[in-house]
Amino acid sequence: MVTGDITMRARADEFCLAVALLARLPEPQLVVPGNHDVPLGPVPRLTEPYRRYSAALGVDPNPSVLWPSARSAGTEALGLNSMPRWRWKSGRVTRRQAAAITASFGAAPGAAAGSDAVPPDAVPPDAVPPDAVPPDAVPPDAVRLVALHHPPFVGGLARLGGRGRLTAALAGARVDLVLAGHTHVPVAREVELVHGGRTHRVIEVVAGTATSLRTRDGAGRSWSLIVIDGCAVEVRERRQTGSGWRTTRTVRFDRRS
Repeated sequence: MVTGDITMRARADEFCLAVALLARLPEPQLVVPGNHDVPLGPVPRLTEPYRRYSAALGVDPNPSVLWPSARSAGTEALGLNSMPRWRWKSGRVTRRQAAAITASFGAAPGAAAGSDAVPPDAVPPDAVPPDAVPPDAVPPDAVRLVALHHPPFVGGLARLGGRGRLTAALAGARVDLVLAGHTHVPVAREVELVHGGRTHRVIEVVAGTATSLRTRDGAGRSWSLIVIDGCAVEVRERRQTGSGWRTTRTVRFDRRS
């Protein structure tokens, strides 16, 4: 799972280097775009913001709703494009995207609708990735995962637009993990969501800076290894040290809804 910013300035040579690195990583992969993966220039940013990204990764050149899905032994994952062309760097989740999450995973039995809930008929026919598993085919014990570039639970200037509707979709679809990036500071924590009179716990994992020297808050370069078993989710933060990559922090969460 790569949660965006695979380049610095969305240049063709940077995408070539990123693709070469991805080719060395195991499959399946799910890669979503970040704010650094769209051009800085106003014309290409407005007219073809994802052209180079899509060409390099071989994905939909106009990802207005969802990025491709991925499956791996007990895990069902969806990618979300949270970087609209008209924003400088902060992200947004649309009503169509929120509705597509529920349409892909299915709603929790008896989930009540809230003010931010999006009706299923708001989902366009092409909103759900063609390789996504039908909701009724998602095993009840599968780990449900959503990946996007912008962390959904950060406040202040970095607050994600449309966070209310995304929170409603995450709770309604019983999503277990949300993976993000953008802030350059690794985070692993539980977030309690309340929607429609129900409480749902989601694990948020924000990746640090893995391949760039643009670190922040003294965090250094890092990436997160997530280990999932039948009863727990373990997040191991791997940091670059003088003797190589080392696990410097481990956080373990019980699997429960």
